[in-house]
Amino acid sequence: EDSSLQAGDGAQKRNFFRLEYFKPDRPRIFITGKSFEVIDLSEHGVKFEIPHHFKPRENARVSGVIQLPDRSKHEVLGYVLRVNTDSRECVLFLEQGLPLRAMLDEQRRLIQKYK
Repeated sequence: EDSSLQAGDGAQKRNFFRLEYFKPDRPRIFITGKSFEVIDLSEHGVKFEIPHHFKPRENARVSGVIQLPDRSKHEVLGYVLRVNTDSRECVLFLEQGLPLRAMLDEQRRLIQKYK
């Protein structure tokens, strides 16, 4: 039995898979005219870097555009799930996120680049 699939071992316990990015490959999210680097991304969630002075309100409604490295743009809509000012990260839950097709294309691109 593959122990890597056991609960509690740090494996992703989400309904949607997540793509984590190295700094040079990071997509950008554009919110109210500002641009932020995406740390990780799923169909229904995005974590991005925030500057020290920027503190989004938890539960605030957010709309924006995520631009992937292939230059494709995807409108997103959701709310602030969590803000960590120490690590300068903000997590959004996306009610309208990226299409599965875009996520799979992006996963394929990353696999090709790093294999």
